[in-house]
Amino acid sequence: MKPNNKKIMVSILLVAFFLRMGMLWINAKRHPSFFQISTELVQKEMKSSEPPYVNSYGNEISNVAYSLVCKKQGLASPFGGSTGPTGWVAPGLVLIYALSFYLFGCFSLGSLIFMLALSILLSLIMVFLIYLTSLQLFNSRSTAYLCSFLFAVCPQDVWLFSKNFQQDFNLYTFLFVLIFFLFLRFIKSRATKNLILFSLVAAIALHFTPVLAIPIAVCITLFVLKDKTDKTYALKQAILCCIIIFMIITPYIIYQKYRLGSWTFIKSNAVYEINLGNTRGYAGVLVLDLFRKKHPAANRFEFQSYKTMGEVNYVRSKLTEFLDNFNLLRFIKLTIKRFFCFYLIYVPYVSDLKFTVSLFLKYVGYSISGLSMILYLFLRFRNMDWFDALIYFYILAYSVPYVFGGIMYRYSFPICTLTTILLGKSLWLLFGSKDLKEGIPNQRT
Repeated sequence: MKPNNKKIMVSILLVAFFLRMGMLWINAKRHPSFFQISTELVQKEMKSSEPPYVNSYGNEISNVAYSLVCKKQGLASPFGGSTGPTGWVAPGLVLIYALSFYLFGCFSLGSLIFMLALSILLSLIMVFLIYLTSLQLFNSRSTAYLCSFLFAVCPQDVWLFSKNFQQDFNLYTFLFVLIFFLFLRFIKSRATKNLILFSLVAAIALHFTPVLAIPIAVCITLFVLKDKTDKTYALKQAILCCIIIFMIITPYIIYQKYRLGSWTFIKSNAVYEINLGNTRGYAGVLVLDLFRKKHPAANRFEFQSYKTMGEVNYVRSKLTEFLDNFNLLRFIKLTIKRFFCFYLIYVPYVSDLKFTVSLFLKYVGYSISGLSMILYLFLRFRNMDWFDALIYFYILAYSVPYVFGGIMYRYSFPICTLTTILLGKSLWLLFGSKDLKEGIPNQRT
């Protein structure tokens, strides 16, 4: 990278860094108790066996990490007390929290700073990843810089740092864009080493969020369909990819079967989340009132049911509840609504918020992702190519579980990485230099 180019990238990274640090400062001012964690109080609450307990620092994930590191009970008890083995949350992020607890102590200020520093670092890496991804897609440094700057100021990623309960969520965003970038690099080169790297990262990412299985499968399928010159070789590469992923995820699935006594794919609560998202009276979205009524982390009676029945039987009971209350027409209506909530409509987690300028800006900021997809489609409709289709299919595939299960505003944050790329390219098509725009689509291979 030339000196001038380095200066541009460093400037963008500094903008991203100071914006997020500023939001952290606001967070500390708004929630001082969150940054003054009493480890003694946490330990006392965690030992209780009657009400559920989750700390806003990590929620169920940090509870499981606490059980693993401090209670020496393995992956267990996501809602406090001692409720036995769990697969409620995927193990990847649990291990990150466990590392922070092991290094700095359970629920200590040091462990919190570790997680916040990791989130800041991931955001900065994503700014550079978006630059590289845009460069691969459009072969234009100017467009790539614009895309990376747009993510540096992306409302969704910046917003995370103003909250005291989702300081780890951009790790999912990082994995989402990293997998896409590695797949893009593989199909550009067709090199086996790049295929292996994509497969390894994809398998590791599934241990953090199994939702990524759908976009990963879409990538592999589109790759096979794209290759019209040597289908046999493409199939061999796809099979190699699947074998690597299968070999890496299988040990944990077997371990989980041993712990829970039931086969499940990384997480055990998928059916529970489908039922929760389709609870009558809550319009298909996940809000605080619904959690207080139906979630073991917030409702004493649900917690006791979970504790008495055990995780596997509790989840199965929710499948029965879902089927007993299932209405096809209502399910279709909620699915359509969730689709718009995922891409365009912000639904506050707390229902009794007053309409303010800040809330209005959240509605506007949240809608940017969906509007960017619409704008790019409008500008490129007649000239869309395979790479454009890949971006859209990848984003849509990621949204599928949430559209059918339940949507919370932060679930759509990962797609902002790719929608900022679409927005950056759209703005460049509208306002960029004509000389630089010419020929870019033809340079894709």
